Amino acid sequence: MFHHWRWCNTRKAPAGPSLASLAKAAPNLTAKRLLEVQREAEGPSKKKKKTTSTLSFTSRGPLRKQVLVMFEGKAVPTGFPINILMAGCNAALTRANGTTRVLASQLAYDGLSLSTTLVANPKDIDIICAKVLEVCPTSHKDKTWVGLPTSTSYLKVLDVPFYKNIMEGTLATADDVANALKASPLAQNIYFTGQPRLVRNLKRSTMCTAYFNIWDSLTGTKAKTLIG
Repeated sequence: MFHHWRWCNTRKAPAGPSLASLAKAAPNLTAKRLLEVQREAEGPSKKKKKTTSTLSFTSRGPLRKQVLVMFEGKAVPTGFPINILMAGCNAALTRANGTTRVLASQLAYDGLSLSTTLVANPKDIDIICAKVLEVCPTSHKDKTWVGLPTSTSYLKVLDVPFYKNIMEGTLATADDVANALKASPLAQNIYFTGQPRLVRNLKRSTMCTAYFNIWDSLTGTKAKTLIG
């Protein structure tokens, strides 16, 4: 474990005048007034800012005026009716007095990004999610996630086979690694922001390291579950 050292300025601020010196300079002032004068001379007190610890492998996510639709780390299904989805979402949001509307849609993060007028609240997300599942192919209904972008955690898996079939010389692909991760018992914690990246350990090595990013909370809850 690496320890991060925090260097601080050790020089002390000059102290204000003592009560004794103030009493000699202004003998007619009351004790209460002397204390007030001393505080004024010392200047305003500096309050410590509240800090929150951040993990080295987790960073803040992108703009939250969008709702992400992820298909278990896979691309948007072929023929997915994006225009019908947008119209259906806006109609449903209008009927339910939702706080936001869908402005546009685009392919992003290996899924779909629906740009919104405002940050969607939980009620808006439920409405949009219902419409997504309504138009989503049956094979994807139980593997689709709809929600706001949060934070991103950066992880890696060591000693991944570099060859899918070493006898035939067939290299493993990002899809192979992604599918293996999604088939693991911890798949519910893995929502990729993009495809894994494979880096060969050595020039002639048969192993590589897979780097990948996942959607996570700012405290890195999913990453903590996956690490190790």
